[in-house]
Amino acid sequence: MWWDAWAVVASFIAIIATIFLGFMTLRLGLAANRATAAAVAIAKGEADARRRTETDERIVLLLWLVTEVGSQVVSARILAEKAHEPDAHEQFRTDSATRAWYIARLAELKLPVATSLRDRLHLLGHPLAGRLARAIGLSEALSTQFDVDYSTLSDELMDSFFFSLASFSAVFKLDLEAVSEAATKASVDARINVDLTSKPPQ
Repeated sequence: MWWDAWAVVASFIAIIATIFLGFMTLRLGLAANRATAAAVAIAKGEADARRRTETDERIVLLLWLVTEVGSQVVSARILAEKAHEPDAHEQFRTDSATRAWYIARLAELKLPVATSLRDRLHLLGHPLAGRLARAIGLSEALSTQFDVDYSTLSDELMDSFFFSLASFSAVFKLDLEAVSEAATKASVDARINVDLTSKPPQ
């Protein structure tokens, strides 16, 4: 019958359509996979470039800091060692010349370069950024808060000032040592480290 023939034709057309749709679905899937892979590759490339830029900026920041931090580490060590000598507390309480020495040393504990870079410290990463931020705060406190008229202070306040000075200077020294070590490593990584202990070329 003629309708049987049309049924066969319709079935054949349905089969062809199904095959065609399956083929197109496969092609679309492959295209989507290629697009996804390309997007992932682009994102990875951008992430890698961003990481390289951040690494370069971190090295530059540390190189800016290397001289200032290096010199202040020496001052901080001298101060911390003096404050932790066995008779340091008694000398601070009884000897005005000793207090004057501390005040003079404390006034020198400034970090102008590091302070100017406050807004970029996060590029150093933690915990280094946190240690430098704390060192900046301590430098401001140590260089300004201890220059007072000690003759007007009670023994309790005198003790409080000394123990604060001793503890703050110890933390300041440790923080600067960590930053100094990282800054020195940055100069080595940048291949511009100079060995100042060796003799200059003739």
